[in-house]
Amino acid sequence: MNDQKQKEVVLSGIRATGSIHLGNYSGAIQQFVKFQDDPDVDCFFFIANLHSITEKIEPDLVLKGTRDITRVFLAAGLDPEKSTIYAQSSIPELCELSWLFNCMVTVPTVANMPHFKEKKDLMQSRGTKETAGLLTYPILMAADILGVNGTIVPVGKDQEYHVELARDIARSFNSKFGDLFTLPAASIGDFIPSLQGSGKMGKSSGGQTIAINIAADELKKIVLTAMTDPARARRTDPGDPRNCNVASYHHIFSSTDEVTWAEAGCMNASIGCIDCKKVVLKNLEALIAPLRERYEEVARIPDKEIDEILHEGGIKARKIVMAVVGEAKERMGLPFF
Repeated sequence: MNDQKQKEVVLSGIRATGSIHLGNYSGAIQQFVKFQDDPDVDCFFFIANLHSITEKIEPDLVLKGTRDITRVFLAAGLDPEKSTIYAQSSIPELCELSWLFNCMVTVPTVANMPHFKEKKDLMQSRGTKETAGLLTYPILMAADILGVNGTIVPVGKDQEYHVELARDIARSFNSKFGDLFTLPAASIGDFIPSLQGSGKMGKSSGGQTIAINIAADELKKIVLTAMTDPARARRTDPGDPRNCNVASYHHIFSSTDEVTWAEAGCMNASIGCIDCKKVVLKNLEALIAPLRERYEEVARIPDKEIDEILHEGGIKARKIVMAVVGEAKERMGLPFF
């Protein structure tokens, strides 16, 4: 009998558009690094450059973004010797698997997903039409996950629906064609709210993001001008931390004592909003400063070396995906002739 423990397979990706911000780091990348150091885990982290063209195709920006995010992975502490780091486009079989899944999922299923509804409304407000790629984005994501039989998927809360879709697809396939896919589970990271309004910090939220290599003076400007509880029009006005996104940052980045101090001071007006923000600023700078320094170092790595990391990771990941897709096709009556 083989009593060897089966390793967990952790998989996640970041789109190759825009700057990596604090939301990406706390919601996903910080989890990547923790999983990487677990000997009972195999890690696959990719740059989602195929997902990056669902709204607009800008070749130079996508290529640059793919390399930039690889550098961010390295700056955050990911090690190509410990984790498989690759570009989504290196594995054409993912598109093949996505097509198989497309033929198993109904249009209403994907059309009613929150991601598509939000993006569709945003694109229409800009006078552009949503693409079929945007509609089927979650199905390609399911292929990303199931292609390596991922068991744990570190994502932000907004991506939980997509992991659930991957579970549904795996369950449906296994029921019809025999067990092949493991049911993945989402590992939800911290939700990082915008500092300039409602909603999460995101790449499409303009000036509301905090890049992980942001300069100290720019970070200070963003934090000290952040919106707070409107009820605190004057320093002497008591407030409600539940109505202030800065208070949310305390819960994620501050100590327990600091959270208690900030909440009590807000409610009894014993501290001002600037006092509260300065503590958040101190804690964010302590987190970002080493990331900024490491990013400055990896920014000097030549593109050729970055491409080599992606090439080697792509070979390793593709070998696994090819075997899974080949088996899926056989079971669906679509063998390689």
